[in-house]
Amino acid sequence: MCLCVLCRPLIEFDVLLSIQPTLMLGAIIGVMLNRLFPAWLLMAMLILLLGYSGIRAYINTYKLFKREQREAREKHNSKKIEQEGLLSHQNQVNAIPHSIHYSASASEMSGAVSNRDPLNGTAYDRDMNPQSPELARILRKEARMVPWVKVLACMFFEVGIATYTLLKGPSGKPSIVGIQPCSWEYWSITAATVPYFLLLTVLSGMYLNWQHRRKERLGYVYLDGDIQWTPKKCVLYPMVGLLAGTCAGLLGISSGMIVGPILLEMAMLPPVITATTAFMIIFAQFAVALQYILFGQIGWQLGLYFIGTGACASVLGQIVLYIKNKISKRDSLLALLMSTVVLVSCILLAAVGIYDQIVLYIK
Repeated sequence: MCLCVLCRPLIEFDVLLSIQPTLMLGAIIGVMLNRLFPAWLLMAMLILLLGYSGIRAYINTYKLFKREQREAREKHNSKKIEQEGLLSHQNQVNAIPHSIHYSASASEMSGAVSNRDPLNGTAYDRDMNPQSPELARILRKEARMVPWVKVLACMFFEVGIATYTLLKGPSGKPSIVGIQPCSWEYWSITAATVPYFLLLTVLSGMYLNWQHRRKERLGYVYLDGDIQWTPKKCVLYPMVGLLAGTCAGLLGISSGMIVGPILLEMAMLPPVITATTAFMIIFAQFAVALQYILFGQIGWQLGLYFIGTGACASVLGQIVLYIKNKISKRDSLLALLMSTVVLVSCILLAAVGIYDQIVLYIK
């Protein structure tokens, strides 16, 4: 059975394995830093960050759009050249005397298939399968819509952050084991998160790099937008997670709004970025929601309202994405939408922040 490398889920689970541990570590650092800065400074930093991310996302969207235009022109030109070549070949065949058309070899007359490539005349074996059994197993594993081992690994990351939060006590709530804020136990637990998440980051990087070297040895063909987990990438992506987590914890925003534009900057495909960040947010918000549920701080009526509107908005987004794929296969349209969301969020936050400061000044 021939397996196609395109048969893969849009969610890039390897990226989640790489950035999730440092994302959580950065969130812990950002929350602690949040208490050191005044509200107006945090608002200014948030506006600058989202504004810069939105502008950079627009620039990368324009580059992607130009590349798609160039590829479309090249495809059109190659198709035109191929059609002209086939027409020329047909004219040459028609010019050959009729008797020569029947001068076939005995093997061809018996129905045997030639091992010559009809386009360029080079030899090839039609029965040759370039995929080794080991490579076929890798492709079958990548074709699974839900790689449960990687999902369970992401859940294990969440168990760590949830345990830490419950032990030290959520904001304004007591610890489940009676640890007092700013005590030596409090700071010991906080300090223990650093080696814990760094160890998980190192283990994830070692696994991803081993997987990459194994694929290269087997002749794995990487597609446009695929990540080759070289040692440099295994260090770079966790740094992205640490930066995004710190900014999210410091400024009080979703980490997906920071990770998305950064991944677009790193040449990942927009559909993959959208699916990956949406899946990442589920895990990122799970620990926070669990804390509020355990301490009875969930307003269920309002919560159910937002769950309903969020689900309807998600369905609407999927419908729009389906229509977009029917109209055009260009990923730049999705990147443009993502960039617009970030920039509009920046404008709205700036307007709300300025209004709040004016009200505060008047009072």
